[in-house]
Amino acid sequence: MRRLLLTGAATLLGACAAPALQPGGGLVPGQSTETDVQRVMGSPAEKLAARGGGETWFYPTTPEGRMTYAARLQPDGVLSSFDQRLTKENISKVVEGKSTREDVRELFGPPFLTYRTRLGFEEWDYRVEVDMRKFDFLVDFGDDGIVKKAWLLHDPIYDAPGPRG
Repeated sequence: MRRLLLTGAATLLGACAAPALQPGGGLVPGQSTETDVQRVMGSPAEKLAARGGGETWFYPTTPEGRMTYAARLQPDGVLSSFDQRLTKENISKVVEGKSTREDVRELFGPPFLTYRTRLGFEEWDYRVEVDMRKFDFLVDFGDDGIVKKAWLLHDPIYDAPGPRG
């Protein structure tokens, strides 16, 4: 019995020491191909033609996850980059009165939700984590496709202690 407990404890400690699997694990920009990306990540939620050729494949982790991974493929099908797109740095690239629907889609991929506001704007909602706090990044577009307003909406329920927090 004691040996069984020691074996179980050793196994548990070994599992704790193992590195967590990272999305895109094993993918190497400049070497991995679109076949490798699909094998590791599965089918993308969205494929967009990239400016300058190639494609960007998006892998959102919503509804509960707050990350969207983008695999950028060159025209020859070789992976050029793999990165998390829902970041504070990328949020700062959205410029009211200048950025377009296409700019936002190419930057973040598909939104978590889309709807019309009471003021008639098309609104895209991306769930994000900024500075270890959970937000919704909301982007409103006018009929011309230009960003009219973009902001982070914090929900204090995420700060509450207990199982919801």
